Amino acid sequence: MTFPALAHVAVTVRDLAVSGPWYRTLFGADPVLDEDTDAGFHGSGLSFRDPDGIALEFFAAN
Repeated sequence: MTFPALAHVAVTVRDLAVSGPWYRTLFGADPVLDEDTDAGFHGSGLSFRDPDGIALEFFAAN
C-alpha cells in the first residue's frame, strides 16, 4: 500500500508570542506565512517550509 506524500504538519501551541521566536531560532529562519487572525476565525498561525515544500505550521487558538 502506498501513501500520499506529506503536505504539512500542524502543531497547536499555547502562545505564539512565546513559541514563534523560539521556533525562528531553532530553524534559523523566518516563517513563510505569519497569520494574525483577530477577526474571530480559528486562531493565529506561523508556517515554515522545508526545501521540499512541506509545511510545518504552529497554531494558537483564539
